[in-house]
Amino acid sequence: MSRSSSDPFHHHEHGTGVIPATYLELIQLIADSLPADVGPAWLVGGAVRDLVLGRPCLDLDLIVTGSPERGVQAILAGASGHQRLGRAQLHDDPETWRVALGDQTVDLVPCGPNLEAELRRRDLTINAMAAPLHRAAEGHLSREDLTDPTGGWEDLQAGIVRATGPSSMLDDPLRTLRVARFAAVLNFDIDVETQGWTREAAPLLTRIAGERIAKELCEILGDGSRDRGLALLREFGCLSVILPELDPLAGMEQGGYHHLDALEHSFEVVRSLSRLLACDTSLCPLDPALLQAACGAVREERIAGVRSRCGHLALAALLHDIGKPPCRAVDATGRIRFSGHEVEGAAMARRIARRLRLTSAEVHTLGVVVSLHMRPCMLGASAEAPTPRALGRLVRAAGDLTPDVALLAMADRLGARGHASTAELLERQTAAVGELLALWLEGREPGGRAPTPITGRDLMRELGLSEGPLVGDLLAEISAAAVAGEIATAREALDLAAELLVQRRGATDANEEERVDGQV
Repeated sequence: MSRSSSDPFHHHEHGTGVIPATYLELIQLIADSLPADVGPAWLVGGAVRDLVLGRPCLDLDLIVTGSPERGVQAILAGASGHQRLGRAQLHDDPETWRVALGDQTVDLVPCGPNLEAELRRRDLTINAMAAPLHRAAEGHLSREDLTDPTGGWEDLQAGIVRATGPSSMLDDPLRTLRVARFAAVLNFDIDVETQGWTREAAPLLTRIAGERIAKELCEILGDGSRDRGLALLREFGCLSVILPELDPLAGMEQGGYHHLDALEHSFEVVRSLSRLLACDTSLCPLDPALLQAACGAVREERIAGVRSRCGHLALAALLHDIGKPPCRAVDATGRIRFSGHEVEGAAMARRIARRLRLTSAEVHTLGVVVSLHMRPCMLGASAEAPTPRALGRLVRAAGDLTPDVALLAMADRLGARGHASTAELLERQTAAVGELLALWLEGREPGGRAPTPITGRDLMRELGLSEGPLVGDLLAEISAAAVAGEIATAREALDLAAELLVQRRGATDANEEERVDGQV
């Protein structure tokens, strides 16, 4: 296979870095904590791989000859300087014990009768090495230090992802996703035989529990190499199995604003998002400070403390148009329309999230971002600048997810370069996104945004209203006006509500007259 920049299997030169001191300190702490009755211990799997490559690793796997439970107790006792989050026996393997120390986890399993045989049962050669714990704690490993029955050391040096054997993928089809993930994250080539085994096993992903798929998918999407990871999943046929909702987008024409079909556009949006998340200001004239603030909020946080917020935003980017097929229509002028696709897409995205057993917070996040992805650029669609209140409505609707919505909207716009997508339109829409982010950022500053100055009970008492949707609608407008800085006091809020009521009643009367006239 020839190597080129567009080749998803392409391997670039890689180097080894310096292992962070905290990482080595944790390994040393564990080595010092384990008592003699736990017996010899080996660091295995990804931790060995990353130690050889000079990469930090948050998850450590140990094989011990004694009791794993006794080992966990000893580690906790020796970890007085770490945040203790307790220990738990893993449900899927009653012999595995886990201790969490801050952001890092350590899994301990008992050693079987044959260490090499256990290593051969692992997924990839680069994950099938073991090193004596005391040697790993020194921070340097040589080929001679390792138990390496499948040639992982050589594959690491050559930059190759290789399955441990022909049955590796069939034994656990989830490993097909891991092939793509490690090739993307490490920028390694994939062995030709392994490519074939991965394609063969991809249809079997239907047998895998949703939460296991979600873990691997979110790892791929949360990494800066997500573009290549997705390309590999698509190449191997994995993506159609785990996200079949994407398939109807292939070949679907979209009209004048787009130069790609709906599926290729979705991938282009993910690529544009990746560049925005890297604060690449060459894509659009968005204020670098605003872009940095938005990216910082997304990159530095996790959803409900579980998974990468970045990964969830990338998933939203991938799924943002899945509602288009059921909403597609052609009007009398021949124009293709997708009215309401963002609402339908949000409902579909939530169903996907539940299928993948994501948390309720993750389901909510995905739904909100997909449902609102059109609104920032719609604010910049006309020649007139968006009003502060319109911006305030969107900030209120998106809340803390305003940067996610803004970044997806910008990526969506950058991924659409049809004849109708003019430079003037891009400039207006970029300006609207910038104003949205500026308003959001202002509200994050201490004392930057006043709370809504009135309650629903106040409205009902002062304006003689009954409890119902009207009160909620008025509160939403008041909140948007407060966010926009148009009002600050209860008196101003009441005056605005009264004005809105007059406008609403006038519109109702006009509609009634039109209805009567139509019946005459």
